[in-house]
Amino acid sequence: MQFSLFSFLFLTVLIIFLFSSHFIFLLFLTFYFPFSSQFIFFLIVYFFLTFYFIFLFFSYFSFFSHILFCFPFFFLTFYFVFLFFPNILFFFFFFSVYFIFLFSLFFLTFYFFFSHFILFSFLFPHILFYFPFSSVCFIFSSQFIFPHILFCFPFFSSHFDFLFFPSYSIFLFFFSILFFSSQFILFSFFPHILLPFFPLPYLFPPLYLFSFPLSLYPQPRALPAPPSASQPPSPPPPSRLAPSPNSSPSPPLLAAPNGRTRRGAEGRDETEGGRSGPKPLYGRGRGGARWWRRRRRCRGRGRLRAAAMWPCGGRRQRRFGGAAVLLGVLWLLARRFNWSELIPMRLWGRTLGLQTENSQFLLEGMPFRIFGGSMHYFRVPREYWEDRMLKMKACGLNTLTTYVPWNLHEQTRGKFDFTQDLDLEAFLSLAAKNGLWVILRPGPYICSEWDLGGLPSWLLQDPEMQLRTTYKGFTEAVDAYFDHLMPIVVPLQYKKGGPIIAVQVENEYGSYAKDPNYMAYVKTALLSRGIVELLMTSDNKNGLSFGLVEGALATVNFQKLEPGVLKYLDTVQRDQPKMVMEYWTGWFDNWGGPHYVFDADEMVNTVASILKLGASINLYMFHGGTNFGFMNGALETDEYKSDVTSYDYDAVLTEAGDYTSKFFKLRQLFSAIIGQPLPLPPMIESKASYGAILLHQYISLWDVLPSLIQPVKSEFPVNMENLHLNDSSGQSYGYVLYETVIFGGGHLHSRDHVRDRAQVFVNTMYVGELDYNTVELSLPEGQGFRQLRLLVENRGRVNYGLALNEQRKGLIGDVFLNKTPLRNFKIYSLEMKPGFMKSLQEVAGWSAVPDYFVGPAFFRGRLWIEHQPQDTFLKLQGWEKGVVFVNGHNLGRYWKIGPQETLYLPGPWLQKGNNEIVIFEERTAGRIIQSVDIPYLGRTQYVD
Repeated sequence: MQFSLFSFLFLTVLIIFLFSSHFIFLLFLTFYFPFSSQFIFFLIVYFFLTFYFIFLFFSYFSFFSHILFCFPFFFLTFYFVFLFFPNILFFFFFFSVYFIFLFSLFFLTFYFFFSHFILFSFLFPHILFYFPFSSVCFIFSSQFIFPHILFCFPFFSSHFDFLFFPSYSIFLFFFSILFFSSQFILFSFFPHILLPFFPLPYLFPPLYLFSFPLSLYPQPRALPAPPSASQPPSPPPPSRLAPSPNSSPSPPLLAAPNGRTRRGAEGRDETEGGRSGPKPLYGRGRGGARWWRRRRRCRGRGRLRAAAMWPCGGRRQRRFGGAAVLLGVLWLLARRFNWSELIPMRLWGRTLGLQTENSQFLLEGMPFRIFGGSMHYFRVPREYWEDRMLKMKACGLNTLTTYVPWNLHEQTRGKFDFTQDLDLEAFLSLAAKNGLWVILRPGPYICSEWDLGGLPSWLLQDPEMQLRTTYKGFTEAVDAYFDHLMPIVVPLQYKKGGPIIAVQVENEYGSYAKDPNYMAYVKTALLSRGIVELLMTSDNKNGLSFGLVEGALATVNFQKLEPGVLKYLDTVQRDQPKMVMEYWTGWFDNWGGPHYVFDADEMVNTVASILKLGASINLYMFHGGTNFGFMNGALETDEYKSDVTSYDYDAVLTEAGDYTSKFFKLRQLFSAIIGQPLPLPPMIESKASYGAILLHQYISLWDVLPSLIQPVKSEFPVNMENLHLNDSSGQSYGYVLYETVIFGGGHLHSRDHVRDRAQVFVNTMYVGELDYNTVELSLPEGQGFRQLRLLVENRGRVNYGLALNEQRKGLIGDVFLNKTPLRNFKIYSLEMKPGFMKSLQEVAGWSAVPDYFVGPAFFRGRLWIEHQPQDTFLKLQGWEKGVVFVNGHNLGRYWKIGPQETLYLPGPWLQKGNNEIVIFEERTAGRIIQSVDIPYLGRTQYVD
């Protein structure tokens, strides 16, 4: 945008210069001939042309079609000026055209070469053919790469001296014709290169040549009325130019045979027949005033009306007619120019965008294939965005795809966050900076193994909520979200000068398909807020026919190229380009399962087969990243399975951004297809092993509750989302503790109302767990009243399937003790937000860690770093289940059941010197954790 600001300032200064020079010229005219209605109308025409000048300048910031659109109006305007005031135009051009043309042409030419130096040097050196002396320049420039631009400029500018010779006007006239003819042809092929040329200076010379003969054309003169008998003619007023007494009298002017004015013996101006004639049009002083009065007297004289037709007859009608035409032109220009469409100069000429035609993509009318890769900005530290993008370019990809997680940008209803690691605008702008196009997938549902598929949990406060439908409560929330999201997205579209070439409508709706009107609603919601790029949908093969929406290109998702899958896509939509929106380069992992890997050779061979069929492709994922915090999703088919913290995905890059064998195999493949060398891969960020870290202090959860957490009191159990917290948006993630009083022991039954996992305590004694598989426990008998505590963990909401509406967490119904529902709860929210963790550090009661301790409790230790921090991995061997925080950043969950055994700790989240580590452990704690330089994601299993 700095270059765009420079362009804007340059044009503004040039406009001010031209306006000032014209105004000075007008001041000169006011002293040259008397103030009259003719002069007033000339002022109107002048100011119109000035504002038209400004319109024409600023139109170049918008679409290039404005250039040719402006020419007819410009000629029309000057035509009316010629018609009414040929002599004014003569002086106008004589005193201003050459000087304005000289300076404006000089600066504009310099600006043209300066701004398009690289463009000409690499892409369009042949356009120098259209400049004067370009044939000589072209011969010399053919021997070099860059010098031909600067070589041409001295030849071009050195001929400005000829502007002061009338013969040069003829040259400029023919040069203007040649210039615009050649540029018109060139414009058809390379529209953006014509934009810096401002046509007004080039139009001055031919207009001057047209106006000059008109200015010499003898004009009819108004005949004065004969004096009446009762009133003798008054003597003429003395002239300011009367000779001094000491000077010799000048010879009188008499009417010559050709009708020209001459001076009579009495010193009066006379024409043939002895009648007085007006002074020349640009006479000075009283002579001009006398001429004006005589023209005024000619009105109403019927027999002289025909002779006085040019200077005064029908003059008012012509004025009104000319003014009406000019106002009409101004109105058309005001409608034509769209000031909201200002785009950077370097992005002029973007009008067509990504299109589909004859089974192929076209980008700005040229064949284009999408070689894409997925990377999610919310899964990668901001400091590493550019590194991952550069690696994407080095692999041969030209397009980046990303989701937009609604539940991160609007965690609290009505409060939106697009800052820091959630700065979507910065992420997309960085993609443009690094030469990547973008396919944006704004949802509102994104799946992506992300909590509730990216939908905010507060939607579930409504007991009747129907997600991903046209249910009023859902659409109102989506509209409010899009009202904040789209103002960020719209200016970053391709046609607005940004990198976004396509936008996806929802995501994999064919696998849900509960409302046939929903996809049309989402499409309309996007279009009505300014989305103008190509729309797409994305589904697996089974959902293709159910996820279509008119006006959007259907794409398919898969991992293995089954016979006929792309042909089936062709039956769904004919004569459209084929694209695999998600080619799954690996797979995600669930707690308790293996770490899935996908054979690199098989993957690359499948990619090659897809490309041989002429399809475009997007690698999902190119770089997976991490499900930091509590943001992992889950699956619920036969049973509930939550996703691990790592989103390594066995992708092209590892979780930490390191290269894999898949990267180099794909790089070789894409390089062969592109047919030119690819950028060198960036250096790998080194990893550090900081050794053992001692956790030397702890504090029990039961000691924290009274001082840090204010409980919510309720007669009935309340699910997490409906707690009166966070400005009535409820609790989204983490843990919630339900506490009530019981008398005695007995049989505890959850009736499957625990979501997702509850640790049961009587007072502080651990009794057991309740989850999807375990729904009952036996509580030990005891004397008197005791506290029953259920610490319930939200392990992650389901992100895919038909169960989205049932993803409320905590206790979603009654829990029974001896068949009696429990009542009168104190409910503690343990969302563990940064504010809570900061307060935790200041609470009193931290103690030295004993040799053996059973949680739940918080543990803390310190990591000291001497040098520049680097990425590392934390291994929690000996710990059972919990969450790790480093310098306030939530790294995510760990669990001894695996497969993941290390947590990724990005270097930018560390600092030189002291780094504080806090661990919330649910059960059995160790004493130390290990900082290692190699991740361990668990036992591997190849994807079938």
